[in-house]
Amino acid sequence: MNSLTQLDQLNLDTDTRQRVADLVQVLLDQAQQTIHFQRTKIQALTLELAHLDRVRFGKKNEALSALSPKQLNPLEESTLLDIAAIKVEIERIDDMLKADGVRSQRSRAGRQPLPDQLPRIEHWHEPALRQCGWRSNSHD
Repeated sequence: MNSLTQLDQLNLDTDTRQRVADLVQVLLDQAQQTIHFQRTKIQALTLELAHLDRVRFGKKNEALSALSPKQLNPLEESTLLDIAAIKVEIERIDDMLKADGVRSQRSRAGRQPLPDQLPRIEHWHEPALRQCGWRSNSHD
């Protein structure tokens, strides 16, 4: 203990010297407890990290084999609940449309027909010659 040898050089009375030595010992004990706590915390975090790595990067079939056949995967269970909720919502919307007298129609791909209320003008373009020149020459 280097601090205790320096303490001897200060020419303190025995009572003050003993108090300072006790204080130094208390500080050393607290420092050792802090170091022990920090080492324990580091070890616990290292073990937790190793466990999480095994969970994240381990074989996926091991995780699935841990479930019993009757037990659903939590993700699959939430997916089934979502699908059921969507089906109920679709049925509710269909019932509303049927009650309003609106028939659900599928939208066609491509160009949609123009509305019936627009005015229609038909233009017919007649060809200048009604006969093809090559047919009339070949049959003569």
